[in-house]
Amino acid sequence: SDSQYTIDAVSKHAQRWLDEGFIGVANKHIIQALVGELMATKAEVRLRKVKGHSGDAGNDGADALAGEGARKDDPDDVDLSKGIAIRCLGAATTALTQSKAYRAIREFGPSEPRRRTERMLERTKAVVEELTDTRPTTAAIWNSLKRRKGATLTQKFSAYAWRTLHDGYKLGWYWENITALRNDRMPCRQCEAPVETMDHILRECTVSGQAVVWELAKELWAVTGLDWPYTANLVSC
Repeated sequence: SDSQYTIDAVSKHAQRWLDEGFIGVANKHIIQALVGELMATKAEVRLRKVKGHSGDAGNDGADALAGEGARKDDPDDVDLSKGIAIRCLGAATTALTQSKAYRAIREFGPSEPRRRTERMLERTKAVVEELTDTRPTTAAIWNSLKRRKGATLTQKFSAYAWRTLHDGYKLGWYWENITALRNDRMPCRQCEAPVETMDHILRECTVSGQAVVWELAKELWAVTGLDWPYTANLVSC
């Protein structure tokens, strides 16, 4: 094969992926079936890396068949039955970490999108598009909170932004359907705003100290010589 990924999958990574239940592995159903086929065969299997498009009859023939399959309107049914037994094995507890266990739970079944999260994501996309003329994807937004290496984002800010994008703080509308606490918790009791949102706390509340913080931030920003950024949609930014 000219695919180093395929060769590594069955020669270097197969045992580790088996132990980990193939959690987070791309194209896992195909690789599980391939590993299942190799485990079921009694013949000796040898692997060899060949250069692509080098005149190797087997490899060039496989490329031709792959191209033919990609051009089909209706894909062929590929027998992946040997992967069923592999999937039933699950993951070994000795190979699991907390993050892998959480990811496995997430992969087990897609969760329904939260309306509040979807609303915040759409708001964020609209603001970024307004400022940059480019509309980010949902994946790009979430990934931007993970990439802290060489960036200015701290772990605490990333955690805060992640929770804010999920509209996950117990503020404002969170209390709307909790009758016993709604009138006490939903409004901002200090400045009597009808709904205490994160945006209200950061930009509007008269007693949260936000006005002083913003004045100090402007003084620091002036050192850069740049124009003061647009902050009307601060939470989305």
